[in-house]
Amino acid sequence: MIGQIIFMPKNKKIILIGCGNMGLAHLKSIMTIKNKEIIVVEKKLSRINFIKKNYKSKDLKISNMLPQNHFFDFGIIATHSKDRFNLINKLLEKNSIKYLFIEKFIFLKKREYNLAKNLFEKKSTKVFVNIWAKLFITICKLKKLKKIEFFKITIRRGRILTNLIHYLSIIENLINKDVDLSFENNKFKITKFQKNNFTEYYGKIIIKFKSKIIGSIEDSRDKYDYFFLKGKNYEKTIQIKEKKIVYKDDIYNKKIFNFPLSSKFTKKILFNISSGHKKIVPNFNEASLTSQKILKKIKIKNLKIR
Repeated sequence: MIGQIIFMPKNKKIILIGCGNMGLAHLKSIMTIKNKEIIVVEKKLSRINFIKKNYKSKDLKISNMLPQNHFFDFGIIATHSKDRFNLINKLLEKNSIKYLFIEKFIFLKKREYNLAKNLFEKKSTKVFVNIWAKLFITICKLKKLKKIEFFKITIRRGRILTNLIHYLSIIENLINKDVDLSFENNKFKITKFQKNNFTEYYGKIIIKFKSKIIGSIEDSRDKYDYFFLKGKNYEKTIQIKEKKIVYKDDIYNKKIFNFPLSSKFTKKILFNISSGHKKIVPNFNEASLTSQKILKKIKIKNLKIR
């Protein structure tokens, strides 16, 4: 359910860790909550100064260190995946968090998934992952299909691995079934993004269902991402720009939505995961299956996905 959000008068205590692009998008959204107390944890002085300048509020506190002995209704983890498990472990060791909302790609080491699962159960923390497949399907009015005849997703060069979990989840949600994937070649390279080195893939990823190829996800030199879906008597083409989703439906009505989705939906997601409504983002166990499925197919050392 994505409807009008009404928080109870009691202040919601929220901690946001990491204020890169995604963290700032989350902050923009949660700052619109009326009754709140927010702690932002960020190491970079330039980011701290930016937040102080642009988000002046008595409800907001900024720190460069993790707090201790706090209770939070919500925690948002928007750091890189490489050290995420260690950070979450330290956070929950000294604090109590009812609901935790973490960025994809969850973890890069298989053992961390089991360790995290045990930790979350021990601390009674309910965890959800920022995979926007269900939101994307709702926004673009995609139909659930018994069978996909063909789909093709092209992603701007240098962005496949960071977005793969989103698009794979979209396909699985559309047909309500697990799919398999295989990388057509071994073109994994290190690429630089905002002064950090990350692993990226340059080529085609084949998607199969019951050994039958149903589509592909591949890198492109185009300026935008494209999503083409074909089912029985049904076609949909979606264009994703840097800041917007633009799609034409069956009768060619153009629709536009702003990106990143977090800047608009984080507040609604937090309400949704704490309610009894049907969830619009996957829980940790669901997201872990998709995340680990991808990890199993990548046979390289020192993997780093942003």
